[in-house]
Formats: sequence, C-alpha cells, structure tokens
Amino acid sequence: MSILNPVLAVIAAIGFSMVFKVKKEHLWLVGLLAFFGFLVRDVLVHLGAGIELSVLAGAFCVGLSADLIGYKTKTPLQMLKVPAGIPMIPGSLVFEAIKNIIAFVSLSAPDGAKLSNFFYFGGKSIFILAALAFGLTATSVIFNKR
Repeated sequence: MSILNPVLAVIAAIGFSMVFKVKKEHLWLVGLLAFFGFLVRDVLVHLGAGIELSVLAGAFCVGLSADLIGYKTKTPLQMLKVPAGIPMIPGSLVFEAIKNIIAFVSLSAPDGAKLSNFFYFGGKSIFILAALAFGLTATSVIFNKR
C-alpha cells in the first residue's frame, strides 16, 4: 500500500473542484475529503476487502465528513462531495470493458472470452459506481433534518 494514491486523489479532486467552481477557501476541504476517502478505500483493498465494498466505505466516509463540514461551514454539500468522490471512479475497469467490447465487435468470428470479459469488467464498474453514489448520498438521506 502506498500513500501516493491518496495524494494523487487530492490533486484530481482539486482539479475537479475547479470545474465545479468551488470557492478557493474550500479547496483544501475537498482535498482533505478526497485524501481521507481514498485512504479508507486503499486500506480496505489492502486488507482484502473487495473493491466494491472498499469504494462504498470510502464514499460513505467522504459523505459523512462532507455533511459535518458542510453543516459547519454552510457550504452546499454537492460542492464538497462530488469533487472528492470523482477520483474513486473506476477508470481502468471501464477502459477494460470498452476495450473488450470493441475487440468482440471487431472480430470476424465471435469470441466468448472477449464478451465475458466485457460483462465482467462492465458489471464490476457498474457496481463500483453504484457503491460510490450510494455512499456519497446515504449520509444526506440518513441525517437529513427537516
């Protein structure tokens, strides 16, 4: 396990914060949330948990922390949660799924291995994205005060 991945997640989150027009004084908060969430994800993967469960736990930590920070700083939660959660999107798995479906379609004779790899990587990506979405939004649903 390396500390480099959470640090790179901070850089990516701050970059995406620029796209979402997060205020300059809140950039460090987004970076902190991304670091914390990605660290939880990496630790759980290192301990042998599946990537889906690890992303769920990391996203839940980001969501819970963002709810607490957003409440204290009166910042919209989407400004904190979304940029901090984006680095956990499974880019390499989506790439593998697309690569396999393109290879399957390009072949003159059908190859079941390419198609099964597409479904494997595509399904894994979908479950990771669902875990990310659920983890980021679950805390808002649970702790929503009306």
